[in-house]
Amino acid sequence: MRTSTTAHQGTKTSNGTSRNYLLGYHNNPAESRNHGQNPETEQHSFTCDSTQQWNAVYFPEIPAFFNGHFSCMGRSSNLNPMLISYFTIALRNLLKHKANTFISMSGLLAGISSALVLALYAYQELTFDSMHNKQDVYLVYKERITPGGNQLVYGSWVPMLQAMKDEYPDVKDGARIFEQRGFLTIGDRQFSESVTFTDPSLFTVFHLPTKQGDGHRILQNKSNIILSPKAATRLFGATDPIGKPVRVAMNGKLFELTVAAVLEQVPPNSSVNPDIVMSFEIAMDIDWVRQAEWDEAFLLTFITTDHAANAAKLETLFPAFVKKYFNEETAQRMIFRLLPLANYHNQTTASNRTAYSMLCVAFIIVLIAVVNYINLTTVRSIERAKEIGLRKVLGASRGTLIRQFLSESLVLTTVAFAGACVVLQLGLPFVNQLLGITIQTELLTTPRVLLLMLAAFILIGVSSGSFPAFFISRYKTVESIKGKLKSTPTGTGFKRVLIVTQFSLSVILFFATIVIYRQVQFMKTHDLGLNKENVVVIPTDTDNMMDPEGARVRVGSLKRELLQDSRISYVSASDIVPSNTSTASWTMTRPDGWTEEQPFRIMKVLVDESYFKLYDIKFIAGENFNDEIIPVDTLVRNFAIINEAAMKAFGWSDIEGKKAGRRTMVVGVVEDHHYGNLSRAIEPIMFVYRTPDNQANNFLSMKISGHPSDVLPLIEKKWKTLDPTRPFSYFFVDSNFDTLYRSEERSMSIITWFAGLAIVIACMGLWGLISFTVTQKVKEIGIRKVLGSSVSRIVLLLNREFFVLVLVALVIALPVAYMVMNSWLSDFAVKTDIPWLAFVIVTAVTVTLAFTVTSLRIWRAANMNPVDSLRSE
Repeated sequence: MRTSTTAHQGTKTSNGTSRNYLLGYHNNPAESRNHGQNPETEQHSFTCDSTQQWNAVYFPEIPAFFNGHFSCMGRSSNLNPMLISYFTIALRNLLKHKANTFISMSGLLAGISSALVLALYAYQELTFDSMHNKQDVYLVYKERITPGGNQLVYGSWVPMLQAMKDEYPDVKDGARIFEQRGFLTIGDRQFSESVTFTDPSLFTVFHLPTKQGDGHRILQNKSNIILSPKAATRLFGATDPIGKPVRVAMNGKLFELTVAAVLEQVPPNSSVNPDIVMSFEIAMDIDWVRQAEWDEAFLLTFITTDHAANAAKLETLFPAFVKKYFNEETAQRMIFRLLPLANYHNQTTASNRTAYSMLCVAFIIVLIAVVNYINLTTVRSIERAKEIGLRKVLGASRGTLIRQFLSESLVLTTVAFAGACVVLQLGLPFVNQLLGITIQTELLTTPRVLLLMLAAFILIGVSSGSFPAFFISRYKTVESIKGKLKSTPTGTGFKRVLIVTQFSLSVILFFATIVIYRQVQFMKTHDLGLNKENVVVIPTDTDNMMDPEGARVRVGSLKRELLQDSRISYVSASDIVPSNTSTASWTMTRPDGWTEEQPFRIMKVLVDESYFKLYDIKFIAGENFNDEIIPVDTLVRNFAIINEAAMKAFGWSDIEGKKAGRRTMVVGVVEDHHYGNLSRAIEPIMFVYRTPDNQANNFLSMKISGHPSDVLPLIEKKWKTLDPTRPFSYFFVDSNFDTLYRSEERSMSIITWFAGLAIVIACMGLWGLISFTVTQKVKEIGIRKVLGSSVSRIVLLLNREFFVLVLVALVIALPVAYMVMNSWLSDFAVKTDIPWLAFVIVTAVTVTLAFTVTSLRIWRAANMNPVDSLRSE
């Protein structure tokens, strides 16, 4: 075999220097004519002068900055010129192969952008309440011991905070928080707003800075009110709200207040994020709050201690506290606990599980993008075979080649990361709206996030470039120069593993999307056991009207007037309605025949006689409320109807003469029906009779027919008779039920978008592997065409290998996806099944996409002129 001396010496330039541009340094021609040396092990010198000459001759397009500024930084060190050489050559090669670079960078950019969105969302969830920087803040909650298991209840009592301060020196500070809807009057405008009542110490317990002064000092004046930036804009527009008067009507009381401060913007991942803040002293002027004492638990109580040891010590002292302020019996069935603020959000929403799921999806997306880059880079290495061979002939070591290809990977990763950050900054508002999430762009500039992004950048850059670098650097010199490369079994096998991995992960995401969509639709369309259609609900809240007593009296006449219209078939008053159980009340009761030591805790709903007819809830025993079943009996104060779940929990076989407590007679049993989210099992419910004008009623439900826009004006007109100053508001029960599944719909949206992206990137990786295969078999394709094979036969023949890879991915992924989603469905009390059709859809779509991608590439190669592919033979 003849070895070209010209290749070893390089191409002569006009000034006699040797153009060893593939090696990356300059050699003295006189010193490089030793034909007896092994070209793989030949050593050469690298000088500062030679770097200048090489850059000037072979890279005139590189800015003069590189040729001059780093021209000679000391003859003892060649590190900086060498690094510049790596990156300039990397940049030149990337620009030379624009199509491959664009595909590779698009995959990385899409993968990194998507992963950053998911990672930032997860980071925001996992760092909930971290802005308060309080390791010693705890929520006091209670754990009720019931026969059905322990129940966590977060509501506490008005006097409890002060009692704990008096009893335990370890309780340094604390704050009480609860919300109440009120009506704000500003000038001639009225607003229905949720108001947060709290102690001035809220601003020392939590990090809630105000733009004007100290919140703690400001709220000590009970006539002051503090607004969030959003509330200030909503109520006052662009006008400065400071010093402006606000009139608040609430529970028959009228408060004249002054805006004294506006909060700084509170991050969305804060559990305490008040909109309108009023002093707790104002709340104590409201009758029901002042009279609640130890009888009604409706607020959240946070306390602070010196350190965690004190918190653990406090929990051991709480049983004595319960005995002192309640009684021995209560102490046996109620335990006080302390929940660290850092754990509060996760315990009440299970957000960490969602966050870790999003991190898994982010990892999958990045992994698919990295695999895609590896495949495409490996394919492109075939086109650079002669370059690699000449580099090795001219003395480049394997380490030099590895560093060169790693440099290309880092350059591409840098561009992709920079592009991802730009995309996030510009597109995050759109992403938030599209996926129904809230991610702050400010997170991108926090030191911790920047450090994590730097670590991810290095990891992705090195991992995506390592395999191509080590794989390409192993090419044999002679075969590389002649362009006759043969893929090793190890290399080919690894690329196949990468393709199987890509498609397996994509299939899992695709399968998850189908199951989540099916579950959400199942919950929305499942028979709830009641009729939610065409039911419009008005929040009455007569306590907040200008004349509460008069308004309550007029509710009965309003109900009769509404029923006179043929389009309104039923009207019912109640304290809560289906789909809106956040304000539900619970009671402890000992039904007849109850032998357990602890009383039974049951949800109590106050309704009138029209409630069950309006919602079409069926009776299975007894009868509805009516005048005949309400005898004058001093031993019976309440009459109740229970659901099947309550009857089963009570251990009853019938209701004849039964009481659910000493003075509550049960007159009927209704079928079980879902009152809230279907992820929870149907709970025992006791419906207690109240007249429509009862003070406890908060909602007026109406069953309507015809188009709502025709009926609502009539309802509003009649409603104004209760209080003309009150704004009219309403909602539909069916729409309210749909909002209960926002969490599942958000997960579905996220996984759907990123599953689609994962499949696209996987197809790009498949395109890379088929291009690699076609490049190696181009002569085989030409020979087959010469021998008479058709294009379609060649397409089917070469597709066989990739069809097997996709089938392997499906065989691996589908069982895994089934197990994962079956586990996810187990959290729902009412759940859909995973049908065989889901497997069929995933298989059909995956195979069709893969076949289309591979066939297009093979078809293009099969249509080449055989003369071109066989010319060198």
